[in-house]
Amino acid sequence: MLDTTEQRQPPAAITTTMRQHIHLAPRRMAWDFSAVPACPVRDDPNLAAFLMAVSWFVVAFEDWGIVVVRNDKARLVDFPALNREAQAFLSQEALHSQGHDLFNSVMIEGHGFDVDAIERECARLKRDMAEGSQQAQLAAVAAFEHIIFSVAHWYENAPEVHRLIHPEFHRLLMWHAMEETEHTAVVHDMYLHLYGGRADAHAVRIAALRRATRIGVRSLYRMWQALLPQLAVRMGCRPARFTPWAAILRESLKYVGDYFSFLSSSFSPWNRPVSPEVLPELRKHMIPAHAPDAAQWRACKVAAIRPVAEDVCAYTLVAADGGTLPSWTAGAHLDVEIETGVVRQYSLCGDPAVRDQYQIAVKREALGRGGSLRLHQETRAGAVLRVGMPRNQFPLAGAEGAGRQAVLIAGGVGVTPLLAMAWTLHHAGVPFNLHICSRDVAHLPFAGEIADWPFAARVRAHADSAAAGGRVDVRALIPAWDAARPLELYTCGPAPFMDAVCAAATAAGWPASALHLERFTGTATVRPDDRPFTLTLQKSNITLPVAAEQTIVEAMEARGLQPKASCREGMCGACVCSVVEGEADHRDVVLTQDEQRSAHRMAICVSRARGAHLTLDL
Repeated sequence: MLDTTEQRQPPAAITTTMRQHIHLAPRRMAWDFSAVPACPVRDDPNLAAFLMAVSWFVVAFEDWGIVVVRNDKARLVDFPALNREAQAFLSQEALHSQGHDLFNSVMIEGHGFDVDAIERECARLKRDMAEGSQQAQLAAVAAFEHIIFSVAHWYENAPEVHRLIHPEFHRLLMWHAMEETEHTAVVHDMYLHLYGGRADAHAVRIAALRRATRIGVRSLYRMWQALLPQLAVRMGCRPARFTPWAAILRESLKYVGDYFSFLSSSFSPWNRPVSPEVLPELRKHMIPAHAPDAAQWRACKVAAIRPVAEDVCAYTLVAADGGTLPSWTAGAHLDVEIETGVVRQYSLCGDPAVRDQYQIAVKREALGRGGSLRLHQETRAGAVLRVGMPRNQFPLAGAEGAGRQAVLIAGGVGVTPLLAMAWTLHHAGVPFNLHICSRDVAHLPFAGEIADWPFAARVRAHADSAAAGGRVDVRALIPAWDAARPLELYTCGPAPFMDAVCAAATAAGWPASALHLERFTGTATVRPDDRPFTLTLQKSNITLPVAAEQTIVEAMEARGLQPKASCREGMCGACVCSVVEGEADHRDVVLTQDEQRSAHRMAICVSRARGAHLTLDL
């Protein structure tokens, strides 16, 4: 019998960014700056020198600022929402640095810019800003973010400037500006949470703004000075040296109030709130410069959206061109590009025999990575999404499980891949039992549809109960192992739930080979004792460093390479490659224990080298 006793959790604290209905999600963009001319701004070397100086400046700022924020992020364990935003901030800033660094490299290697003076200024900026206590440095990052937010707002609202800039350089600047707008309050919120709003903490903020302004303006001006003569020579002109600064001064007057608002003890970055229409409008500028690979991605229209549980919606996707969709097997998932650069993975939960539609079910996660919130809040029926080819890292054993009975145990929205398995087993005439566990009826996915399924008699719904310590007693769902009548057990859901299922199955005598899992999230991918190492890509004949705070994928992207990667949490298997030499430190949940012990393959989005060197077959 279904126990309907409600088990509510206390509401999670939310951040000021969440109050603006902004949910941070790093966008991983593809760049091609090969066609950008030496002067990326048409007929204006002054503005070009300023914007190129900004490109070098942000790399130096973020090299320093990322370390400062990472050092304090570890202290946010009591504020999960802000901790998640700090991680998203770090990811966004690291990607900004990579994008600008790639642009800067093209300017150096493709157009021969002399940047010795700029590099000296970048080193000086990082050295000067690294002085002082951790509190003073975090306050300085918050001050810089406030200033950069004003610059971003100016650029977002300067269409007359956009028309002068090379499209790919403009896309880089607009992407950066938009994400600065999104995360403007994160570091300020961190500062207030960690150091409070007392008079002494406020005094540190004021001193940080003064210092950041003095050092930042000095560095930016000197970088502009180093670039302007080189641009003038390339364009065959003599620019008026004070024109851009007069224009910048004129434009900045409208932000004077914003600048000095930082001095107020009641300051909030959202004193001037962002209207709900701004960010979706800005995202239109993120359209890829090049057409996607049609063999890997296709356009799908959202044909229908329906709620199937509290905070869970099912999305029916059809081919935008009206044709059939690529076939798939039970347990498969899709890459869904929710917006340009934001890709999430969702299990297919419909009937694999139906070829004209896909179905996914997505739970709204307030403290997730932002993808589910975008789908729930911004995606409507009729919208067109880019969808990857179905991939399966969680298949039924054998020939679609034929001849082997199965026990399917789902925790909440983890029912999605198991529901596809139930359809496949039903069509094959293979006996199975599907158990769907949930905290209560309201949160039971597809509760209102179970009776309509042709295999409804094989489905059992369970709710948490006080008798089981507030949880479903999964031990009662798993029969004792019988070698004469072997079964397969498949489970998907939150990690503690699956751990309980596996523990119960092991206690009932089940061998590990009969247990199959799919996890929602990966394991911890960054650890305090991580060390840098050297990576060699054998097929590409490339050797590059991987920093302690970088993944292999991030290090390759920073070099301008485009490795295959999707979830970036070690769950989907898209990045798995062969190890030629060296020992891998496995941190994924997609490879089996046997595969990890064999040391032949690794998931490069999360796993690292145990030693000083690693060679991959890439």
